[in-house]
Amino acid sequence: MSAYMHSRIHSLIAGLALWMGCALMAQAAGDDARKSVINITTYDADGKLLKSGNGFYVGERGEAVALYDLFDGASKAVAIDANGKRHDVSRIIGASDTYDVVRFRVDTEKNDYLTPAPSQGAEGAAVEVVPYSVEKKSRPVAARISSVTTFESYSYYTLDTANEDQYAGCPVTDAAGQVVGIAQKNVTKDAAGLCAIDVRAATTLSAGTLGYISRDLKAIHIPTALPANETDALNYIYMLGMTRQDSMTHVTAYADFIAAYPANADIYLERAKFYASRHDYARSEADIAHVVDEFPDKAAEAHYVLGRIIYEKMTTAPQPPYADWSLEKALAESQAASQADNQPLYVMQAGECQFALKQYDKAYESFLAVTRTPLASSQVFYYAARALELAGGDSLQILALADSAVARCAKPYQHAAAPYLFARASYRVRYGLYREAVTDYNDYADIMGTSNLNAHFHYLREQAELKGHLYQQALDDIDAAIEKQPGEALYHMERAVIQVLVANYEEGLASAREAMRLAPKDPEGYRLAGLAEGELGRKAQARELLQKAKELGSASAETLIQRYAE
Repeated sequence: MSAYMHSRIHSLIAGLALWMGCALMAQAAGDDARKSVINITTYDADGKLLKSGNGFYVGERGEAVALYDLFDGASKAVAIDANGKRHDVSRIIGASDTYDVVRFRVDTEKNDYLTPAPSQGAEGAAVEVVPYSVEKKSRPVAARISSVTTFESYSYYTLDTANEDQYAGCPVTDAAGQVVGIAQKNVTKDAAGLCAIDVRAATTLSAGTLGYISRDLKAIHIPTALPANETDALNYIYMLGMTRQDSMTHVTAYADFIAAYPANADIYLERAKFYASRHDYARSEADIAHVVDEFPDKAAEAHYVLGRIIYEKMTTAPQPPYADWSLEKALAESQAASQADNQPLYVMQAGECQFALKQYDKAYESFLAVTRTPLASSQVFYYAARALELAGGDSLQILALADSAVARCAKPYQHAAAPYLFARASYRVRYGLYREAVTDYNDYADIMGTSNLNAHFHYLREQAELKGHLYQQALDDIDAAIEKQPGEALYHMERAVIQVLVANYEEGLASAREAMRLAPKDPEGYRLAGLAEGELGRKAQARELLQKAKELGSASAETLIQRYAE
């Protein structure tokens, strides 16, 4: 054999070996990709089959992606891997109906997975669609990217391969075996080529701290994974607690957090409050006890939380009783908190418990102590005023506290100031400061708006105006009360009083007669009508009406009968 032929044969053998090696490497890469693809079946809350489709792993501990439509409405999902093994889908990490992608976690300790490509696919690039299969000989489907469009930094690809349902949710990999996209059915009419969404649209998804309000996540009833960061996860749970989502959603979130961060005492206190809100007082108390025993630096706060829980139960829903819970126990827990850490908040809570126990003098002392701290507020001053009032305290001190409550409200007054203005107006009326009370009632009315004032408010302000000799304002208010509640006899009697006081006796008589019609057994209507008739000089009619008032129990009718005697 010539040297040329020997050289030629050697080259052919070497080329064949290289080709076979590349083919084997390609086959191995294809098989690795196949092992990462999973079949997913979803079910509703009743266990009824919803849909079946594809997805694939993008992390070695069960992190996977698929199409959102597959999970929409699902309460349970099962993944079957390339070896035919079944695994439950345990958590949803993120979801987007807009991009039709979902990121989730499968209960598997270790699995094959695909790595997202570092760069986006380019038009004309060779790719492969890797279908789900349990057959080792299954091969990827070769394709090319025929077009690329961009939306919000993510790429949408059109491939030159068959637009078939079986490929939806499968990975689209590049020449290096890294995934560039998730296959999606092309819904364009008469479309021939398959579509794919940039894999980053799925791998970058997370619930975030606002995940609890995400419509896309709430439409999937499989528990949502917590944000990866501890602070974000705790904030997520705080905000989740403000919702009325299913209890299991909350329980799962608490359990996940505790499993990840067992040294965080705050989560036990939050869970205690959650259990209490569901009337599961035994578990609530157990979480509090755990904090007291295991986290000494949080013991004061734990006593405070338990005191609050007991106080709220005893003041809102004392029945049925639970264990030894009582207002006395709520007070003891609150005092234990303040003795361990003299926080104004703990003292304030002790005052609320004392107030509920009708220990008004002690409640006053607690509230007064809080007024000397940074926690001082309009509410605290008002509580102190109310406690001192019920304890029989000095009127000037009570009024001074009411003044302080209003003084804490910035001008122009906002809605938050309304209850304190109203309260001070009541105190001012009680202590004879009628015109000052009217000023408070006017400010209150400005805040609330005329349409939001009821008849009783107009009556209260009319009383202050009447005693302050502001007769026209009093008449305007009682007219407003009658307009809003024309069937209330008291308001017509008040109108009669004002009209008689300003010597408008005919109007007074008309109002008194309307009061008599509405309340025929109330002596006041007859007394006022008799007074008006007497002042109009009709003494016989006056005596007749006053006699009726006397028979119905009027103590002052006899004096008027004597006045209008012949």
